[in-house]
Amino acid sequence: MRAVEFYSGLGGLHYALALAVPGAEVVTAFDINDTANDVYQHNFGRRPSQSNIDSLTAARLDRLRAELWLLSPPCQPYTRRGLQRQSADGRAASFLSLLRRLGEMQHPPTALLLENVVGFEASDTCAAMLRTLRDLGYAVLEVLASPTDLGLPYSRPRYFALATRARGAGLARHTLPFVVVRRGEGREPTVLPAREPTTRRPLADFLEADPAAELAGGVRLKLPDDIRFKATNRGSGDVQAEQQDRAALAAAGSGASLAAAGSGASLAAAGSGASLAAAGSGPPLAAPASATCDDPFRVPDVTLLKNGWCMDVVTPSALRTCCFTKTYGQYIKGSGSVLTLASEDSVRGVMQRFPCLVPGGGGRGGDAPAPSAASLAEALRALDLRFFSPREIANLHGFPPAFAFPPAVTLRQRYALLGNSLHVGVVARLLGHLLAGAGEGGVPG
Repeated sequence: MRAVEFYSGLGGLHYALALAVPGAEVVTAFDINDTANDVYQHNFGRRPSQSNIDSLTAARLDRLRAELWLLSPPCQPYTRRGLQRQSADGRAASFLSLLRRLGEMQHPPTALLLENVVGFEASDTCAAMLRTLRDLGYAVLEVLASPTDLGLPYSRPRYFALATRARGAGLARHTLPFVVVRRGEGREPTVLPAREPTTRRPLADFLEADPAAELAGGVRLKLPDDIRFKATNRGSGDVQAEQQDRAALAAAGSGASLAAAGSGASLAAAGSGASLAAAGSGPPLAAPASATCDDPFRVPDVTLLKNGWCMDVVTPSALRTCCFTKTYGQYIKGSGSVLTLASEDSVRGVMQRFPCLVPGGGGRGGDAPAPSAASLAEALRALDLRFFSPREIANLHGFPPAFAFPPAVTLRQRYALLGNSLHVGVVARLLGHLLAGAGEGGVPG
């Protein structure tokens, strides 16, 4: 099978195809990100084309003779945090151009798989895609899928469209463990719920004994400038306040209580940030001597003081982590979980002491007084929190052990590239389902 990767990034689609269809060939890949292409070349031995996708002609695409298109177009036009300009966003132009070229080709692909954020399914871009595919004779299946649907401890829900012109592909059969989107003429989309996985793997299966090992060999960290763990999305006017916090922490001494350094600010307006609820109820876990929380991954005290309330803290026994975004390591709220190797009893103790951290725990907006930022930071400091390493995030995304970053790729760039990537195992499962009817595929649907 011959395939083309559009918006190839780190090569997650390539890895997924190799898993689903051993021996399949990616004849070319396209991406305009220099750093992503460096990583792709480092792992696959050749560099993606940096041609602008919207400049590709139908004749050039025909010459590739690809049977499968793999696409992960820019998600920014459809994200909840963005402006949601959809097709009016310039970053949607290249994908809309591909749709036009598809209708002009003499040898269009037999099958396509597209990945994007949840929300894409409600966009005008998606509506244009569905019209084009169905007008060209493709059968289409829309899916909302997350690694948690496969029993993996990682929440990363994404939208997928599977399309095929092959007969007997069986896309209408709901044999997948994912949410399937059903559309009817003149009706809002409905969903068929995902099946619950029969087994679940703990986070411990994806952690590294020595998370700092990947930083050997000349990785450019440039700490703290290159990967400055920002507590909030602050403007330049907040720099002085941060400097004052650092000075107060320094004055408190490395062994002194953080309560003496903090300002006692209320957490009543903390909002609905993620919590410690995933700590689990297993036996106490001893921290391996080789997995200490030294820099560069240890969460700084100033971050605990400013944004401890919105951290999602998980332990190795956790059965889920939050989605890691491209801003992981720069911002705290909503960018991904942080890890503690403290005992389960210690983590439960923090939750009991600070119920405001637990969603639905009655601590937010209740009658109990809000704790001070300093007292919360002191309790979190005892948990010795650290950020996940890029290798651990790659593990959670299903990248194989052989996947690696070139040493020239900085820590910040690694987090950003992984935050823009996809889950290899989820895509492989979907490709197996997509290609089964065409006599291809090694992963059962």
